[in-house]
Amino acid sequence: GAPALAAALKPDVDRPDVVAAVLAALGGTGDPAAAKPLADFLDDNIAKREKEDLASEVAAVGALKQLHTKSALEALIEAHKKNQVVGGVKGKGQGGERKGKQQLAKELKKALRDVTGQQFDGWQEWRDWWEDNAARFDEQLNPK
Repeated sequence: GAPALAAALKPDVDRPDVVAAVLAALGGTGDPAAAKPLADFLDDNIAKREKEDLASEVAAVGALKQLHTKSALEALIEAHKKNQVVGGVKGKGQGGERKGKQQLAKELKKALRDVTGQQFDGWQEWRDWWEDNAARFDEQLNPK
């Protein structure tokens, strides 16, 4: 289940192939509990902002999208916020790091659009829309 898969993320962080497989498996569980370890993984990678982690970040976004739950959607919005705040123009990021941030923003927006059917760009717009509409959906994001 999700807890065992989440535990597998820690010891194999240096093995991108294992990380990608675990992230995909977590997304495939359909278990709302999988959203937290996915969100934590994505949050940690954005905080580190290492260029080579982009593939793992994109895989985590894909797994959250695949979960298609309220908690996964909230994690995507939070990751979009953190990605816009960390390593921006005022940050230390240059070159590839900034390109990675832009690529992740593109992936996050696409995932949010695919999950919700909405067309927003900035994290504030997504957060505002979700605050206004969350009560209209069940945990699997089906309209009530």
